[in-house]
Amino acid sequence: MKTCIQAGQADRAREVYKMLQEYNIKGTPEVYTIALRSCSLTGDLGFALKIYEDMNKIGVQPDEMFLSALVDVAGHARRADAAFEIMKDARAKGYQVGTIAYSSLMGACCNAKDWKKALQLFEEIKSIKLMPTVSMMNALITALCDGDQVLKSFEVLSEMKRLGVCPNMITYSVLFVACERNAEAQLGLDLFEQLKIDSIDLNPTIVGCLTGLCLQMFDNDL
Repeated sequence: MKTCIQAGQADRAREVYKMLQEYNIKGTPEVYTIALRSCSLTGDLGFALKIYEDMNKIGVQPDEMFLSALVDVAGHARRADAAFEIMKDARAKGYQVGTIAYSSLMGACCNAKDWKKALQLFEEIKSIKLMPTVSMMNALITALCDGDQVLKSFEVLSEMKRLGVCPNMITYSVLFVACERNAEAQLGLDLFEQLKIDSIDLNPTIVGCLTGLCLQMFDNDL
């Protein structure tokens, strides 16, 4: 299966998966996680959920990597609601869900462009005392920026720092793009000062946005 997926042959990987059932082969969680990768390639949430159902039927307990991959498929299918249901079911069954699974869930919110669910998830993460990762926070900020919630994304940036999570070049790139797109010139220039304090290197995206923001300020002064 792994070879088929690496070759981009999702259909062939599924044929191999079906052979597990035909010959009553009980795989490990890793085997089923590999099978899920074929669903990520095609965004086939239905088949991914069938794999999860098959595991439950034969008594193979999914590990966090499997649950993370399953949530990721829901995200690629832009089904944030399904991703939350998967996590709810996993917790109800007593399966281990931690940073990896929650990071995938935040990514699912981002892929679905559902900033409200992303914020809801962030509150849950804080309530269970789970330390967010920078990739998790970047997904949240991206979801907010895609939803034109620029001011809220800056609040999250401040909270991110208070939690001890250091923003990176991706964090700042997403915020600068949002500032330029929403004509938030002063906000963008203030962000540049924060970037320097955090010792983040410039990249072409940030430089391009800064140029655009300066032009916006120039036009406003005319």
